[in-house]
Amino acid sequence: GEFVFRDSLGDMRQWTAIRLFAGRNESTILHEAAHWYLELVQAVARDAAPDAPIHGYLAEIRAWMNLKEGEAIREQHHELWARTFEAWTREGVAPSPGLATAFRAF
Repeated sequence: GEFVFRDSLGDMRQWTAIRLFAGRNESTILHEAAHWYLELVQAVARDAAPDAPIHGYLAEIRAWMNLKEGEAIREQHHELWARTFEAWTREGVAPSPGLATAFRAF
């Protein structure tokens, strides 16, 4: 599968597409939707009020990724996130309580 967004910022107001290829399996849509969700969390947080819960979700996600303030979420982070989300949907266990909350918000 493939998650496609318009630019490197993932501007969700433009367009988003999830393409499923011939080699897909049962988890492909979950994996690709996890990419979309991560971009959505970032886009919503940019426009949200400072006390909105989305900031807590994003902080938990970034802490789990070991990202420093201002450090970009890169492809390797996206892939780790998507694989971890897939595992959570199968097993119901997240790496941390905060990440479980972010997953459940999806």
